[in-house]
Amino acid sequence: MTTIADLNNGIFTVELSGKVSVDFLYDGGLNKGELAIFSLQGMEDMKVGSAEFILEATKRALSNSNSGYVVVRDESDRARFSDLNHELSWEKDFNGGVYQGPQLFDMTAGTTFAMMLVTDTTVAKIAQSTSINTDKVLFSFGSVDTKTGTVSPQIADITGKGNTFGWEDINTLKTSDRDFNDMVVQVLGATATAPELQDAVYANRNWLNTKVGQELSQYVNRPLFETGTFIVDGTGQIQVDYLYDGGWYQGQLAVFSLKGMENYQPGSLQFIREAASRALSNSTQGRILISDRTEGARFNGNASWELAHYHDWVNTTIGNEIVNHFNTDILQPQISQPVVTGF
Repeated sequence: MTTIADLNNGIFTVELSGKVSVDFLYDGGLNKGELAIFSLQGMEDMKVGSAEFILEATKRALSNSNSGYVVVRDESDRARFSDLNHELSWEKDFNGGVYQGPQLFDMTAGTTFAMMLVTDTTVAKIAQSTSINTDKVLFSFGSVDTKTGTVSPQIADITGKGNTFGWEDINTLKTSDRDFNDMVVQVLGATATAPELQDAVYANRNWLNTKVGQELSQYVNRPLFETGTFIVDGTGQIQVDYLYDGGWYQGQLAVFSLKGMENYQPGSLQFIREAASRALSNSTQGRILISDRTEGARFNGNASWELAHYHDWVNTTIGNEIVNHFNTDILQPQISQPVVTGF
């Protein structure tokens, strides 16, 4: 009996943030279906591919919780990229619907999950079925031969970075065209291992060499803004309190949405112009929060090195006041109210 413990590929580990995003990038499969993620916690002793395993996976996927989600609905969701030049001669353009962009899901940090692709049906229909056609239920860890224990991959790693994967929507133990583009998704906030595309794909089906393949590769290798960024919570409100002004220069502090900014090289003139445009829009795209020339900070201090060089200012009187502000004063009525703005 094959269990999760026997498998290495296609099992995702959730990163510390607990936030997992799934971006539907390419639809190269004739079969319409759904892609789901489901937690593997408590499923370690189940026989993978069994009716019990499949029903538990579908139950979790339908829970819409940190136990699982349906993340792509191929019938209505459009992939980001299409083969507009018809370079992939062995297949038609199956892309349709509306592109949803990266979808964010809450999972439990440090836990593992797998993906499940159901073809020509839905997760809900599989869950309600009294006789499951296992050929229509595929898993990211591969298809397992129940007689020999052989595992055949259902996904391939597109970039070699463990975050972008192409699916085969037919059981690869039986037959497939092995182009691994029937559904391509990028997963951020969790990583997994899988055979790299060049090792899994048929040589004459390596679509990464086409224009759409190159566009997709450029997109998935874009800057991800993993540091120095903020996630807006469900209130849609952000609060900014100007605490200390220790700079010689006077300027402005702004916030701007990063949605769509992945198309620009950070620091480039195009990036800066787009960021400035969003900041000036005074909308959910961005706002100017502080104008140093006309606004004063909450705390004042005379630090002797301000015209010299950096020191550990946190240990000064003004530094202690700011720290105490966070620990106690922030709970009391404020002398001047922080800026609150919507996003």
